[in-house]
Amino acid sequence: MAPSRRPRKRRRRAEADSATAEIVKISQPVYNMPAYEITSAEGVELLHEKSLEVLSDVGIDFYDEEARAILRQHGG
Repeated sequence: MAPSRRPRKRRRRAEADSATAEIVKISQPVYNMPAYEITSAEGVELLHEKSLEVLSDVGIDFYDEEARAILRQHGG
């Protein structure tokens, strides 16, 4: 009669379970830093207005041909 393979499977399963147990013990770090408000709502609005002004005056170049094709399709 051929030897049973069950003990080998059980041993592999036990090894896999122990490896999984090691992984489970690892946890993500938790940072409890307070949220900072760098600027007010008015400051955010001013930043937005100035960024639109820069885009209007200076513009932007697209070097990627795919991006250029998409812009051309949409009238850019």
